Amino acid sequence: MGIVEFSKSLTTNLGVATDADGALDGEIELGSMGKAKKKMEELKPKVQALLAQLRPWSELGAISKPQTGDDVSARIFKNVHYFQANYIVVGAGLMIAYVLTSASALMIIGLLSIFWAWFLQKNEDENWQPVVMNIPLQAKQRLVIATFASVLLLLAFVGGLLLSALGLHGLVCTAHASFATKGLEAVPTTDADDLDVI
Repeated sequence: MGIVEFSKSLTTNLGVATDADGALDGEIELGSMGKAKKKMEELKPKVQALLAQLRPWSELGAISKPQTGDDVSARIFKNVHYFQANYIVVGAGLMIAYVLTSASALMIIGLLSIFWAWFLQKNEDENWQPVVMNIPLQAKQRLVIATFASVLLLLAFVGGLLLSALGLHGLVCTAHASFATKGLEAVPTTDADDLDVI
């Protein structure tokens, strides 16, 4: 094998785009791992924007007893809007704490992580053609099946845990929002009739 054939096979195996003469176009096709990294990079500014909206944690301590039922409703609406970034962080922390304290959740997440690390590499192999009921599966079909199976396993082993964490999160945030006073100062007063309900 000559140098030209070797470089053509190397660029083909690495997913580097070339023209008809074998010259590099400068574009690299991303495999599954590259696409996942690209999605994470796209998510980064959104997370940074959320963190920029965090209110000082000391503001969460400003509470007082609501006067009426209407006062509770108004407080919940205004405080959820004002403290939404803080509530999301609290919810994420609760989810992580629940998962870290459950051996079965850690085991299934660890096994799924190992599976996905292997699967994403294997799924890029053009020679890998698993057959299910005499039907060869394409890369996208394998990805859909693996995703569906992973979601089912997560729901089976971790679903109840996450739902209880979500319920506790909702309870804590609603209770805090009904007593907090800091959001009342920041959000302008609006009538419930003026709000657009989606």
